Amino acid sequence: MEMKQEHKSCEGKISDTLYKIGMFAAMNHVTVKTLRFYEEQGLLMPALIHPETGYRYYTLSQMAVLHQINALKLAGFTLEEIAHINSGADEEAVLLKKKSELLARIADLTRQIAVVDGYLSKKKNGLFAPVLVKTIPETTVAFMRIRLESYETVLRYIEENGYEIDGEIRESYIDGVWNKDDEREWLSEIQVPVRRMAE
Repeated sequence: MEMKQEHKSCEGKISDTLYKIGMFAAMNHVTVKTLRFYEEQGLLMPALIHPETGYRYYTLSQMAVLHQINALKLAGFTLEEIAHINSGADEEAVLLKKKSELLARIADLTRQIAVVDGYLSKKKNGLFAPVLVKTIPETTVAFMRIRLESYETVLRYIEENGYEIDGEIRESYIDGVWNKDDEREWLSEIQVPVRRMAE
């Protein structure tokens, strides 16, 4: 749906019923201030402005335009993006781009929730580091057998959550001396292949 609007003076004849801005706002559960703002942004122009009184009038056919603006705002579109659609941009392409952005945000939020869950689990079970269960792609790795204090945390988590080790344990060095000067920012990830224990 394109939202192109034309501004008509009182001299023009409009067959559709005209509604003053206050009535049109009430009919659509928005404020007069919102309609004036949309007008300033060029998103929804009044169907008619009285040349003497300055009263603004809208028609029923403009309700669909207003509802689309509100729906796109609810979906996370900025007014600039809505105006881009209004100017004749490929609506499907814009919607697909927004969907991709939203899915990326969901993925980021899911990772953040996983970290929070890890810390909650740590607090509940007395663990000293967060433990996450995730799927990683098959890869060639180099490893050495060494026991670190953090291994106790991981192994205790495995034991207490119904898993059993199902392969070689390895470490993934994410941040270290090669890219972080502060040792407190170094990060290593202990990866233990697991599977659910049979009931």
